[in-house]
Amino acid sequence: MKLTARPGDYLHAVAGQQNRAAQLTLFDPQGRKLLHVDSLTAAADPPWPAEEVHWVAATPGVYRIELTLPPGFHGPCDLELVEHRPATAADRQRTQAEADLARGHALRRTRTSESCRAGIAPYESAERRFADLGWLERRAEALLGLGQLQRQCLRENQAALQTFLRAEPLFTGNPAFEAIVRQNRGKLRDALGDLDGAIAEYRRALELHHRLGQRALEAETANNLGLALQIRGHYDESASLFDRALALQQTGDDPHELAKTLLNRGHLHRELRETGRAQDRLSDALAQSRHVKDSDLEAQALTALGLLALDTGQPKRALHPLQEALRLRPPGTRGRAVTLTSLGVALRQLGRLDDARQAYLEALPIYQHLGDVREETRSLGNLGRLDAATGHPEEAIHHFDRAQELFHTLSAPPDLAWILEGKPWVLRHRGDLEGARRLMEEALALAEQHRYRQTDATTRAEFLATRQDSYGFLIDLLMEMHQREPEAGYAAAALDVNERSLARSLLDGLVTGSDVPRPWRTDDVRRELLDRDTVLLEYRLGTSRSFLWAVTPDAVHSFTLPGRATIEQPAGHAARLLPNSRSRQDEISAELQLARLSRWLLAPAAPLLAGKRLLVVGDGALLALPFAVLPEPKTSPQAGEPLIAHHEIVTLPSISVLGELRRATAGRPAPPGALWLLADPDFAGRFPQLPFSREEAQAILALSPPSGRRAVLGREARRATVLDSPLQDYRILHFATHGAFGTDEPGGGRLVLAQVDPQGRPEADGFLHLADIYKLDLRADLVVLSACGSALGRQVRGEGMMGMTRGLFQAGAERVLASLWNVNDRAAVELMRRFYHHLLAEGLAPPAALREAQNAIRRQPHRRSPYYWAGFTLQGEWRRD
Repeated sequence: MKLTARPGDYLHAVAGQQNRAAQLTLFDPQGRKLLHVDSLTAAADPPWPAEEVHWVAATPGVYRIELTLPPGFHGPCDLELVEHRPATAADRQRTQAEADLARGHALRRTRTSESCRAGIAPYESAERRFADLGWLERRAEALLGLGQLQRQCLRENQAALQTFLRAEPLFTGNPAFEAIVRQNRGKLRDALGDLDGAIAEYRRALELHHRLGQRALEAETANNLGLALQIRGHYDESASLFDRALALQQTGDDPHELAKTLLNRGHLHRELRETGRAQDRLSDALAQSRHVKDSDLEAQALTALGLLALDTGQPKRALHPLQEALRLRPPGTRGRAVTLTSLGVALRQLGRLDDARQAYLEALPIYQHLGDVREETRSLGNLGRLDAATGHPEEAIHHFDRAQELFHTLSAPPDLAWILEGKPWVLRHRGDLEGARRLMEEALALAEQHRYRQTDATTRAEFLATRQDSYGFLIDLLMEMHQREPEAGYAAAALDVNERSLARSLLDGLVTGSDVPRPWRTDDVRRELLDRDTVLLEYRLGTSRSFLWAVTPDAVHSFTLPGRATIEQPAGHAARLLPNSRSRQDEISAELQLARLSRWLLAPAAPLLAGKRLLVVGDGALLALPFAVLPEPKTSPQAGEPLIAHHEIVTLPSISVLGELRRATAGRPAPPGALWLLADPDFAGRFPQLPFSREEAQAILALSPPSGRRAVLGREARRATVLDSPLQDYRILHFATHGAFGTDEPGGGRLVLAQVDPQGRPEADGFLHLADIYKLDLRADLVVLSACGSALGRQVRGEGMMGMTRGLFQAGAERVLASLWNVNDRAAVELMRRFYHHLLAEGLAPPAALREAQNAIRRQPHRRSPYYWAGFTLQGEWRRD
């Protein structure tokens, strides 16, 4: 556009941008550039507001305005001269303000420190002039530009925050501006350590972006908010926000934001010890960062992968990604400090203690210079752990105390707990056992408080798994104190701590209403949950030594056992051999492993076991081991016979679970029906039919009175039938079908039901999933899962098996009978027939009925192998109703 002007003329031209980020450049009659306009808008997506040129001519002649479009965009160009008239005083003020604003934008975009410093004055001038003119939107743009210059270019976070706070009066009627300012304020508050303030800013920004339909900015803010909540420890909400951000991001969006979100999601998976998922997300983040050639994001992803290797006990494997990341980090940057800290951990674990110290000491002043209190305290904590490992307890305590002092100002329970967990190791080494106990109790109290803040049961379980080493330390410490003072009650205190570490999310689910579930204390267990014929055997596997508590109504007896690796090796081997013990060779090999385990697990408590019912709370590999098959210790009169020969055996996730089951079922009215049975579903060729399933059903039905039973067979044994049946009206529920309950089973497990409906049409969903189980309302005294491996599930440290049995307890079942492996179908039929005969015809309690059935099977010469009889285990209540 060309136009002729005289001195003092006011020129006002407008270019509509629509979906093109246009730029305008004004040249004087001599061809010199007077003004370049490329506005900073709060709008995230097109159409964008028009670009405008405001100018008062100083010399006569032909002025020229050029419109530039981004590469790939073409006309027609909508450039219009709106006003050309003599300038007023207000026009001159507006022209000067626009020129200042344009100069500020230009200097900000250079990204050089000197130019950005020079950009402060024109921005401030523009903001004052627009304020005087009452042009609120232009004043808002000046403040937005100045704040971004201070945050992104000069890294002056406090000054930037003050600038964005000055923008608040301009929010009225301009939600897009409010959203972008709040997003910037959230980032600044986060960087300055005001995490709660950042969360509040992000929440408001997220609400506004969503309301305005600003999808890309909504995704970015969801990612930022998720990260802040992760640091605060709200893992379930954090996960939801990261997933929301990933779902919102589309092809064509800023690829750097996708890399950041993948990185954050991977970090959260790592923090919750979800190693496989973390590896996938972080590898995707690394690939994405390399694709966009972002060396900073690449270094972040490499550092995270190094940390993941450290989490899995592979410091040597962690070195390569960490050293590669360090080469990408500029000196003095926060990123370099983060990588140095992680590298220091790897070097410490590899025994290169001097190199580790050098890495920590290089990182610490960087955090201090940047004012990053959170990472400064973690560096101090790492130095404390290093001092403790190198025999410098005084220096270690100094670093831990300084870190603890700083973390108290942050109110970050997970991080504070991590700091508190370090010092007790030093105090114990110095002989201050009581001080070590007190501090570790404080750390675990913080961790438990933090666990309650998670609303998702799986997140609670995963978090508790990350604290098991600290529970183990406190248990081992208390047992050391017990050895010094056997009559002081420390063994019972250690057992109380063990109960605090076990099956807590299941315990949460068993408590109704607003009550906070508390693990049962040993004194209450002895008084209320046991009788003279019952002994509790509770195990805790530790790194250097393990423990057994044998509890009777009269006393708590404790025993020291070998370490975890020593016990888990034969336990894992036996658990793998037993499902194949039809083979005589595998049976003999299993017997050798079981004999070793009996010496460790049973022999110490042998005098307490004679003629007793055994309640077993296992740990680690012991969870997949049927104690029924362990041989009686050599010191027992029945030496060599399997435990089931002389003992009823019931397994439990924790003894506290039994206590809560009793509370939940106390006073509960008995269901009117006796038996609801599902068997022999029609698999329509998708799964092999179970040839003896219907025979099993008929044998059980013959023992139950017709008036109080219902059998669901064939095509009727479908998902809709199960979900629509009044299962709460039956005392016994029996499922005889296929199942999948292994570690990798999606959703935690499922029972296979009829694959076709009564008319033979394919079922959309022919399964009963674990998620369905949790939603059931049961009042069953007993649920029998006559399905292969139904006692298994995903094992989470501290929580135990996360599978069907847990879901059934939470749904209201009092006992669950399930299997640890694939049992020969005809043997299962006979075992079930005998079990129900003893249960229904003879009136035995479930543990006694199972014992009688298993003994009858194992006495048959052709079924003496544990394969045929030892796979079924009873969990839950041991008392007869």
